[in-house]
Amino acid sequence: MLSSEERQVQDKKSHLYEEIRYRTPWSRRYHARLFAKLADRARPAGRVLDVGCGPGLLSDFMPDRWRQGIRQIIGIDYSMEMANYASKRLNGVAVADAQRLPFGDQTFDVVFARAVLHHLPDPNLGAAEIARVLRPGGRCVFFDTHENVLSWIPRKLMLGGEHFSAEHKNFSHSEYLEFLRPHFTLSPTEYVGYVAYTLLGFPDILSLYKYFSGKGLLTPLLIWIDEIWARSPAARRLGLCLLVSAKKIDSIPRSSDR
Repeated sequence: MLSSEERQVQDKKSHLYEEIRYRTPWSRRYHARLFAKLADRARPAGRVLDVGCGPGLLSDFMPDRWRQGIRQIIGIDYSMEMANYASKRLNGVAVADAQRLPFGDQTFDVVFARAVLHHLPDPNLGAAEIARVLRPGGRCVFFDTHENVLSWIPRKLMLGGEHFSAEHKNFSHSEYLEFLRPHFTLSPTEYVGYVAYTLLGFPDILSLYKYFSGKGLLTPLLIWIDEIWARSPAARRLGLCLLVSAKKIDSIPRSSDR
């Protein structure tokens, strides 16, 4: 079960998400691009579950090209304060632990699990629960923090502080796939988050970018640089996050069938 410390941290962060992180013009532009990437990988349609929905921004940032096929978006979050914001945007919201989803088996067509597993005491259980509530062949997109030489030090320094509880963790690429493979057929991993992710995406944590001039030109340039960096075989693994799109395994074959 998630800790009370994690809930307190998320409750305190809720107003920062609502008023700063996704409201600042340059961060909003960055996150719109990121949400669009996630949506294109998930191809949402039918009943959609947003696990760890935060203030419900999936609805605000959902690209128009996907809206017509979505019947409803349901969110769950461990924070009551986050859920209060999300209830104004989504079709339904539950306050719940992502390791114990309050839904029946095979309830959803698509699941978004953005920045969820790295908050859980048992990420394996979180992945299993997401698989349980997905219909056979249902799709999910996972997005979490990546452990590498660039991410380890700053995230270590912030643990237990205002923005990160002691449960916050980073995953190596191999570790991340271990959680997912028993339940899903996985697409190739994408690495996300470089200079633009750091400077643009978190004005509630790092406000340095507000002092930069020429943001109208600089913001799209930084986003473009991140996209180019993500395609570089030599540098892409320095991405601060991992993105994996997945399809639920219809059935796990018996050993005699293998």
